[in-house]
Amino acid sequence: MIAYIKKIFTPTQKAEVAPAALKGKKTLSQIASIYEAHPTQLGFWKKTAQQGLTQLFTDKRKKRTKIKNESLMNCTKPWDSATWSSRG
Repeated sequence: MIAYIKKIFTPTQKAEVAPAALKGKKTLSQIASIYEAHPTQLGFWKKTAQQGLTQLFTDKRKKRTKIKNESLMNCTKPWDSATWSSRG
């Protein structure tokens, strides 16, 4: 019986393989044979890369503005005449 050793890929190796899968110039089977990985595994890496790219390019300005506005609303207090006269 032949014992197979599970090959473990580092995140750097996955980052090298994923763009090749995203380009689509070669099939996943062809890429898998080049990098000695299973085509199903490459499919998972491709899907993960696509989801990561989507999150990378989301507009974060709206979220920051909302948080900033909420924090300003919590910090500001209306001035009453007693407070205003004691400041001057």
